[in-house]
Parts: sequence; structure tokens; C-alpha cells
Amino acid sequence: LGAYAVFQHFSQDQAGLERICPGISALLADRAGLYREAARAYLDCGARAQQAAAQLHLHRTTLYWRLDRAAALTGLDLSRGEDRLRLHLALRLAGLIAQP
Repeated sequence: LGAYAVFQHFSQDQAGLERICPGISALLADRAGLYREAARAYLDCGARAQQAAAQLHLHRTTLYWRLDRAAALTGLDLSRGEDRLRLHLALRLAGLIAQP
């Protein structure tokens, strides 16, 4: 399991995700898919916008706009490392919960 082993100690429901990252529910809604995808790519790329934009086949300005919307939906400040960590953890756990 590697780094994912820590998730066995978390409640695997929406309430558990909200404890990790308050506001994540807004980003997990179906209508926020573009913003969720942009945030996940950005975080997976180590907060390197150029690399995330290339991975998503977007202009960097479009990526920044989507990240701003994701931050507004969640109330997070993606310039803060702690907020990025909380969001990344919640998105990862949400992806695991969604698996059958």
C-alpha cells in the first residue's frame, strides 16, 4: 500500500473527507469535474503549473483560472503548503473511496 496505508485509519465517507479538507464536497460535485481534475493534476505535478498544464493539454492561464475556481469552491489558499496537502489527501482518498 505504501503511502496509501495511512488511509486505512480514516473514515471512508463524505464526513471523513470533510474532516481532512473542509469544503471538499463542493469540489467533488459532478459539476466541478474540470476544477477537480485541474487541482489533482496540479498537486500530482508537485504544484508545477507548467507541467500540469501540459499534462492536461491546457494553456497555463486556463489552468490558473480553474485552480482559482477550485480554491474558491473549497475556501483553500493553494499558495499555502498545508492547504495543498489537505486538498491532495482528500482528493486521493476520494479516488480510493470511489473505486468498487
